Amino acid sequence: DTEKNGDELLELSADQENNPTLLMKVGAFQYSKGNHGAAFSSYKKAAKLGDAQGMYFVSTMLHCGIGVTMNHGKAAAYVIKAAAGGHPIARYEAAMDELCRGNTVRAVKHFSIAASQGVTKSLEELKNGYKSGYVTKSEYEKALRSNQKAKEAMKDNEETRSQMLAETKRH
Repeated sequence: DTEKNGDELLELSADQENNPTLLMKVGAFQYSKGNHGAAFSSYKKAAKLGDAQGMYFVSTMLHCGIGVTMNHGKAAAYVIKAAAGGHPIARYEAAMDELCRGNTVRAVKHFSIAASQGVTKSLEELKNGYKSGYVTKSEYEKALRSNQKAKEAMKDNEETRSQMLAETKRH
């Protein structure tokens, strides 16, 4: 399977228009060329197909007004969708948004999930919450353990990937 170059990516068939992975590649190519509106369009199509990374990119572009009119309300909605879709940084940002609104119970839930996905910044926020009294010792300890497990799994995955690449190079 050969990798398509950027120009070929821009000519998508009807079947390819429903491929979020390919749409994300098109978005990245368009973004790298400074075609932010076209990148936004590709990311939004991927998001509509359920791609959490696409949802996160749409949120970021809406929040910053890149390639689209700035809209913080829509950006926040896309962050929530991306978080629900499993995007770890979106989960952290959803937690920060809840914390800013004073919704500490919801923020703690989001931070805990993000920590279990390997987001260290979430641990820092949970530690601050523990010091401030809205995170229990048990919640903080559980988040520490789940974050450590996530990091170990990431390390194991990277080691396996490295071994596979090394074996491929030998053949």
